[in-house]
Amino acid sequence: MTGTIPVWATILVSVITTCGGTVAGWVLRRIDQAGKPDPALSKRLDQVDASLTQLDQRLDPLQDGVKTMLLCKLEQMQREMVDAGGIADNDLKTRAEGVYATYHALGGNGHGTQVNQDIQDAPIAPRKPQA
Repeated sequence: MTGTIPVWATILVSVITTCGGTVAGWVLRRIDQAGKPDPALSKRLDQVDASLTQLDQRLDPLQDGVKTMLLCKLEQMQREMVDAGGIADNDLKTRAEGVYATYHALGGNGHGTQVNQDIQDAPIAPRKPQA
């Protein structure tokens, strides 16, 4: 072989190099863009986060209100038991336990726990039919 490269080989190498460089650049840009967050998505996620924070701030007083109402219901059930001579039938005990379970799940304890325990510890007697 002589020391010269055919023209067609030079052109072929140039075309391959150009195409390879173009494809490599395109791939590198895609990889670079994949690592960057989408501005529209980031903005929407910030909006969702702000909405959740606002919702959480609104739920706190509602939960406190429900917890207070449940405690009042337990106290009412306790008064009902006292009015019945310190006797609580199974229906009252079951209802008190259900109210207490929700009260406790909302973070209530202490006084409500004691009120429920008083009802649960009361002797059982069947409820008399009301006239």
